[in-house]
Amino acid sequence: MALITFKSFENTSSVVPESSSVDARNWSKATIPNRNLVTKQFLFEDVPETIDRPSNSPDVNPNENLWSILKQRSERNDTDPCFPNPCGAHAKCRASGGHPVCSCIYYGNPETSCFKGVCVETQDCSDDRVCKDFYCTDPCPGTCGSGAQCIVRRHIPVCTCPAGHTGDPFERCRRLGPEELCDPSPCGKNSKCEVAFHLAICSCLPHFFGNPVQGCRAECETDSACAQTQECRLYKCVNPCTDACGENAECRVEHHRAICSCPK
Repeated sequence: MALITFKSFENTSSVVPESSSVDARNWSKATIPNRNLVTKQFLFEDVPETIDRPSNSPDVNPNENLWSILKQRSERNDTDPCFPNPCGAHAKCRASGGHPVCSCIYYGNPETSCFKGVCVETQDCSDDRVCKDFYCTDPCPGTCGSGAQCIVRRHIPVCTCPAGHTGDPFERCRRLGPEELCDPSPCGKNSKCEVAFHLAICSCLPHFFGNPVQGCRAECETDSACAQTQECRLYKCVNPCTDACGENAECRVEHHRAICSCPK
């Protein structure tokens, strides 16, 4: 394995490896600009990758290898305004007209320190939040009109007027008057609307049942909805023999119909 040793590079005018076979004139101040900075970067960043090489490596000559890397580092330092990075933490650098331009990925002062936010776009937030200034926030405040209510669906605020109110939910919702609550009726089919406590109350009509808002339904509308021994009467399945026959008569039901006969 090849090993490189160095003299101290602090406060020196040149940096030369011990036992160097490289022409000392090549290490002059004019040849290696920014040599201390480049050498420090080489020592602390590149040495672990450079000094530990197998003996049969084509770069086995440590002095020539050091010279090559120092020269490359120096040339890059002269041509790349973003090397070394002049920007603050969490900032990125791009070259523009030979000058470095710092910008924050999130927000802050790119020359001193940028701050990392929570989100970059709305899809980074939960369904009831949107990304604003790199933070997930509630989009409802200030969106809806007076008296309206707001819910968020898939990042989009939805404004509606609450029950018993009407109007433009983005402008103003007003309370309905008693005469307006049931006109038009908010109730479903076969139901009735009544006003109570300034609210429209829906209920099913007699002989109907179900959800009065969605619509009430009858137990039956035709005999076929009832058992063979019953008939549909006033939307209810009943026994047709209840009041079909005369005194002392016998009654039986066939196909939903009462059949009366005198006993033998």
